[in-house]
Amino acid sequence: MKAPRASRGGILLDLFLIAALCAGGIALWVSRARWAPSLKRAVPGATAPTVPGAPERDWGARAAATQGWVRAFLSDAGVGDADVLKAYNAERREGDSVWVESTLEIRARRGFSSGRFLARPIPPPTDARLERRPPTAGRWLLELGEGARIYQRLIFILS
Repeated sequence: MKAPRASRGGILLDLFLIAALCAGGIALWVSRARWAPSLKRAVPGATAPTVPGAPERDWGARAAATQGWVRAFLSDAGVGDADVLKAYNAERREGDSVWVESTLEIRARRGFSSGRFLARPIPPPTDARLERRPPTAGRWLLELGEGARIYQRLIFILS
């Protein structure tokens, strides 16, 4: 009986093909910073607008940027952890977008001035607007958001 014959190239051709596929995979992995963002933009529901001229709908990132700005401003204004009476978050949805609505209840210390909060502009990337309600029953409410979307709610307990 005769032994079956090996195909042309044998094991060397197989090793060459495996090495070529591995090199291609490594090249794609190394260059992913150039092509991966374009794939993300092509996926429906991604952060880039799908209709030319449509507004950006990444409200989660906008909410996080607004909340980060508020926390930094409160820290600069001297509001510490001991002044925060209550902090809670709620996840909100609109269409395919999700954001976190953050609420802070803060004890306003003696000498608290609302003018510092109203005079300072909110930097990009958000178009958040500051809405102020007049003090009622020892509470003062500030809301930062865009339209009906509230990103940060501050409730100052006036003493």
